[in-house]
Amino acid sequence: MSLPPGPNLPETHLHRIYYKNPYSFLLQCQQDYGDIFTLNMGTFNNNQFNAIGKWVFLARPYLFKQMFLANSHLLKAGEANALMFGYTLPRHGLLGIDGCPHKARRKKILTPFLPDYINTHIPMIVNITKKHISQWPLQAPFSLYYKMQYITIDIIISILFGLEVNAAFKHELSEIIKFEQIKTPQTEIEKGAALF
Repeated sequence: MSLPPGPNLPETHLHRIYYKNPYSFLLQCQQDYGDIFTLNMGTFNNNQFNAIGKWVFLARPYLFKQMFLANSHLLKAGEANALMFGYTLPRHGLLGIDGCPHKARRKKILTPFLPDYINTHIPMIVNITKKHISQWPLQAPFSLYYKMQYITIDIIISILFGLEVNAAFKHELSEIIKFEQIKTPQTEIEKGAALF
């Protein structure tokens, strides 16, 4: 099977460029190779699967939809996640499995986020949001992007684990599932949002 085009760079060189400024690098790849491109990211020394270390990137929402509708026997996200995150994922956790086991586990986890169920959580969501906003600085600029991420994480943890979660446990969970805070200038985040 042939893969989409991409830069022909050694894995170590590509890692240096990518980790220095991933957002700019991915935008440049999209401009150079199109909305679907391949990067030789390597296997991260994980030999659990017969992977070749080639990663295919998608740069448009309609491509994501096509990917999620594709045959799950061809695209194995669980294997890819296990390759990327290695043994930090639970052996049978949602992100590391595919097929019917993944569907059954995902259904259990997503139930609290269905529209009818989420409506019962509106007061809690409002309270969490107010609590976070009350702690924002009044006379100093700050990144709303990251503040919104913290609100989202707090709401997800509260819905999944309940409001009475121990503060230390809640902090530990938020560190585990915290969105990656890429050191990307806000203007680049906004430019990227405009692309979609």
